[in-house]
Amino acid sequence: IVRSPGGRIALFMKGSDAAMTPIVQFSDWLEEECGNLARKGLRTLVVAVKYLQPSEYAAFSQRYEAAKRQVHDRDASMRNAVEELECN
Repeated sequence: IVRSPGGRIALFMKGSDAAMTPIVQFSDWLEEECGNLARKGLRTLVVAVKYLQPSEYAAFSQRYEAAKRQVHDRDASMRNAVEELECN
């Protein structure tokens, strides 16, 4: 997550096409291009950006900080907070 000099908050995500397809908005282009590259024997890395409202970031930050302070299941709680932000 980065904040631009202009104040815009962006969440950058990356992963294989198989990992990113369920997360990102459906795109025929993405599916077609990844398929074309796979037929050539090439692997793909998909990069996506999601712009956040300040209220979205504040809510995520609170959930994530609370997860970091947990004694039990800390990693799972932190992962859940990030996944919720990615998928909503």
